[in-house]
Amino acid sequence: MKIVHDRLRKLQQSLHIADIPIAKFNARLRISRRYACSKSSFGVYQVEIPESGIKYIVNLAEKICECKDFYQY
Repeated sequence: MKIVHDRLRKLQQSLHIADIPIAKFNARLRISRRYACSKSSFGVYQVEIPESGIKYIVNLAEKICECKDFYQY
């Protein structure tokens, strides 16, 4: 039983992303979820940061944004 358990555990570990990359991914995911997004027109969105109330216009069709974090998040 111990051999089966060890093999199963090793298999489960190999299916997951390494600790550091998944931690960085989860941190960026938490940060990106703080933004509230509403659609204005086709490919154009208004993004608001709830803590500050600052709003930005994001044009996905032209890949432009008024903020500096567009390419990061």
